[in-house]
Amino acid sequence: MNALDGLGVDRGAVVATLAWNSFRHLEGYFAVPCSGRVLHTLNIRLSPAELAFVMRDAEDSVVLTDPDFIPVLQQVADQVPTLRHIVVLGDGTAGATRDDAVAYEPLIAAASGEYDALDLDERSLAGLCYTSGTTGLSGSISRSGLGSFPGWDHR
Repeated sequence: MNALDGLGVDRGAVVATLAWNSFRHLEGYFAVPCSGRVLHTLNIRLSPAELAFVMRDAEDSVVLTDPDFIPVLQQVADQVPTLRHIVVLGDGTAGATRDDAVAYEPLIAAASGEYDALDLDERSLAGLCYTSGTTGLSGSISRSGLGSFPGWDHR
């Protein structure tokens, strides 16, 4: 959570994930909405054009990604004007050539482990996902904190 603060990611900003199921992905799954940002899980099966569309439509500002997805992200990143950072889930940037790419582990290691609980409204937007778009362009589905995390009031 402090790592996102350190990157200058505003509260309410959309942070996407394009990753395999892993402990790092799970960390992001909780850290993003618990820090007042919106978690946008991207479908790894989307084509580059579909991926660019949903990232642009959601106004993703950061994407947390596994190294396997760097090639496709580098194809679409310039088509997402709101994208400010690509965080590669690992110790390095896995060959990412963009200036905004940063490695997850050093980013987390440099941030404080202490984080004051935020007073988050249980009705605030916490998650965003898109349909598969089988009959047209993907459509968005939003979730509140209460809808995503029963017992959202974590004080």
